[in-house]
Amino acid sequence: MSRPTERVDVLLAELRRRGQRITTGRRAIAEVLVGADNLSAEEIVAAVQDDHPDLAASTVYRTLETLEEAGLIEHVHLGHGPARWQLANKPFHHLVCEGCGMVQLVPRSLFDELRARVVLEFGFEIAFQHFATVGRCAHCRD
Repeated sequence: MSRPTERVDVLLAELRRRGQRITTGRRAIAEVLVGADNLSAEEIVAAVQDDHPDLAASTVYRTLETLEEAGLIEHVHLGHGPARWQLANKPFHHLVCEGCGMVQLVPRSLFDELRARVVLEFGFEIAFQHFATVGRCAHCRD
């Protein structure tokens, strides 16, 4: 497993390769994204502004958009509430309990058979990483 600093450098190198400038703000945002999973944009703004209080929220939002367009991060909807952001290379899907709010990560491969069947029968490719599967955990079902 690579260290967080190496993962930040990989993100920034890919941005640079795409002709983007690497700024202090972009580095700070990348560090927050590498350091935690499933943060809302507001949480990312707060975390970045802890160390860089002069960094505008609009800069964070634009950087998130740039990183997503580059395929480096993705947002996911975990039920109700704001979108959450994570690195794009996470091989997990989210199961969210609508009773208690528990989030369970499961391998994306768990949905491979369903994904293939939907493509075969309907010609439609499901983007499982974009939305969580909502249901009820064992505790809330009882």
